[in-house]
Amino acid sequence: MDGNVEVLLLSDHLAVVSYHISKPESFPVTLPVGYITADKQKVKLITALVTEYVGGVVSFDNPRDLGKIAEL
Repeated sequence: MDGNVEVLLLSDHLAVVSYHISKPESFPVTLPVGYITADKQKVKLITALVTEYVGGVVSFDNPRDLGKIAEL
């Protein structure tokens, strides 16, 4: 995902995915493009992809999941 995607999930109900396209030669800012789905199968697939990604590591002993925002 490389920091260019935002995902908002409402478990089993809704997924909002926003990609940020960067074309510095054409646009001075990123261009958000995305979609919203309430299709339960797609929401389930997106949830699995995000869970797998967040559960990984950036580099040795450097996890992507930093925990709850309130605890940072």
